[in-house]
Amino acid sequence: MNTRVAEGSREADKRVRRLTLQFGGVPRETIAARTELAELTGASGDERGAAELYSRIGADCERWLGRHDRRAIMVRSIEGPGEE
Repeated sequence: MNTRVAEGSREADKRVRRLTLQFGGVPRETIAARTELAELTGASGDERGAAELYSRIGADCERWLGRHDRRAIMVRSIEGPGEE
């Protein structure tokens, strides 16, 4: 794993935890941090881990914001067809 990616992943994970405690799992700041963590997870080579993170983000967006919210739709488009 690239050292810079690993460090970025650790920092992103800390940011997600802090924002989740502060705001909950769905506010814009938390979703952005969770998405960054998913991207870094994929960049580190852990594609399954990234897919799981995206899936959780999508489920939370749908549950709290509705299936037709733009964030839920965006996450579904990242997950790909057939993964809903």
